Amino acid sequence: MPKRVYDQTPLHRIKPDWDLILNGEAWEIERGIDFSCTIRTFRVNLHNQCKRKDLSYKSHIKAGDENVLYVQVFPLSIEQCTCGKDSLFNEKTKQYIGCCFDCMPF
Repeated sequence: MPKRVYDQTPLHRIKPDWDLILNGEAWEIERGIDFSCTIRTFRVNLHNQCKRKDLSYKSHIKAGDENVLYVQVFPLSIEQCTCGKDSLFNEKTKQYIGCCFDCMPF
């Protein structure tokens, strides 16, 4: 009888829908459904995808569920939030974060 090796490992590779993830909306994505690699590897891949397209992102692991990641991608040059308020600015990277504190989805 076969033995299950690891409950979280899908038998096939799930490729992320990068066009959808990089469209600027906030997404809740789940390992095993939306992608098959680890969260850490997914974040590296997300970083590389954003770098190629001159984008930046914000990501956050869902509290209590380490297989779910919240992600939002935005242009590097944005200076105002969609609500009209000034966008948050990261002093360390010298880049705008993409939205104001009130509109942060996480």
